[in-house]
Amino acid sequence: MTEQDTIVFMKESNVIQNVSLSQRLGSETFKNRLEAQKEHSSEIYSGFGMTRFHPENMELLAAALKVLLGWTHLERRATKNSQAFTITHRDFSFTTLPKPFEGFTILHLSDLHIEGFADGGEKLCGILESLPCDICVITGDFRFETSGPFDRCIALTRRLVGSIRCRYGIYGILGNHDFVEMTGGLEETGITMLLNEHIRITKKSSAIVLAGIDDPHFYRTGNIAGALDGVGQNDFIILLSHSPESYRHASEKGVRLFLCGHTHSGQICLPGGIPIIVNAKAPRIFSRGSWNYLGMYGYTSRGIGSAGLPARFNCTPEIIIHRLLCAP
Repeated sequence: MTEQDTIVFMKESNVIQNVSLSQRLGSETFKNRLEAQKEHSSEIYSGFGMTRFHPENMELLAAALKVLLGWTHLERRATKNSQAFTITHRDFSFTTLPKPFEGFTILHLSDLHIEGFADGGEKLCGILESLPCDICVITGDFRFETSGPFDRCIALTRRLVGSIRCRYGIYGILGNHDFVEMTGGLEETGITMLLNEHIRITKKSSAIVLAGIDDPHFYRTGNIAGALDGVGQNDFIILLSHSPESYRHASEKGVRLFLCGHTHSGQICLPGGIPIIVNAKAPRIFSRGSWNYLGMYGYTSRGIGSAGLPARFNCTPEIIIHRLLCAP
């Protein structure tokens, strides 16, 4: 990094790392998230039904799928598919991209569910070591379970971070599998977490804004307005959101590039990659790959890991390299 290439971490003029979680999310949002986490954990361990139905939070659904795969003798194949990583390259051209960022590369990882890998993510780490980039973004769901201890997740994530080769750092947001208390541990691994916050990356006196919101799907604590507090109308904005459900609001706020995951693009799909369930309150066009909404580009990752159990069909896990280009 040269003297002209800098990263400025900003939220209401405060350095992110020196602000409490309550201040970063907002006291009311922080309180609501903790209460929802407590409620969710209580439902999981009591065995009673959930007040918010989400397939990935239902342990019985994963158990039923495991039995089905066993009956059909497809479990071994499904597990093998879950580590058949695909590297996707995607270029996005913008008339508003500052020229110093021509060719800027973003390594996009999502839905790691890292404890779900039998090898602890070693194969994935080996691939990442060969993929240099300018920044890496991780769009939520670091852990496999949706409640309980997360120490092993943090330890495995630290190994993963050590394999990433990027010039300007690694940035992440929380997903519906992640508790807010994980933030400190994740940041100790070397990830800058964005909790309804933004940073500025400056090159040769030009800058782009990277913003990240909290989970808009299960916890519903994403706040785009808060994340973009202090951002100018003409700023080039990239938004990290765990789920595509925030697409409409993001477009209204002038976001140029929207990066997300959560859907796993179905994870268990029909031939041709047709998802059976995507579990997001958004049109299916936003459930996988590239899309465009009123001039805002978006990309929904198929994810790295698997929810429920390590199993995929007709939907390989995906590592994405996005490249930003200046349109003529």
